[in-house]
Amino acid sequence: MAIKNIVFDLGGVVLDIDFNLTVEGFRKMGHPQFDQVFSKAIQNPEIQLFEKGLIPESDFRNFIRKELESDISDAEIDQAWNALLLHFDAERIAYIKALQNDYNIYLLSNTNSIHQKQFYQNFQNLFNHHMDDLFIQAFYSHEMNQRKPDIEIYETVLQTANLNPEETLFLDDSPQNLPPANQVGIQTIHITKENPITVALPSILT
Repeated sequence: MAIKNIVFDLGGVVLDIDFNLTVEGFRKMGHPQFDQVFSKAIQNPEIQLFEKGLIPESDFRNFIRKELESDISDAEIDQAWNALLLHFDAERIAYIKALQNDYNIYLLSNTNSIHQKQFYQNFQNLFNHHMDDLFIQAFYSHEMNQRKPDIEIYETVLQTANLNPEETLFLDDSPQNLPPANQVGIQTIHITKENPITVALPSILT
């Protein structure tokens, strides 16, 4: 069945990210093994709660202070936490805009309120319009109280947007997020630095 709907992950797919920069930021503040708390593959349960929107920013920051055993400021925490957010590639954004002519475009991201404020601002500064304008609907884990790779979040996207899974393609840079999407009938592509959306999608969609 032909693809009609494309669901993009954000980090590592639309937005360049580097988890190591956040790990290094907190290492410099006194946590030598922050990669065991937060990485592309591993998120501490407290961080998972934050990404599900089940604890407020204040609780998250207090968790970080406890991990660091330091009374650092909110601003210092946010700076290190947001360090992983890198660049929006203009060619990639233009490609997504072009896809709007032929496909229904959505976003599904594990994120949190602190990151969201920062990447919204970064996008606005670069392109002078709201990032969510790229999509018919943007689904964020902290607004849904669900997160990938739990199968429920894919079911929620399909039901909310009224999508036929057989006509839907999902792109994510984290391999663990793809099998649950397949389980509900969604087609998937693993996106990497060597296989970005501008390379992976044309071969699938033509």
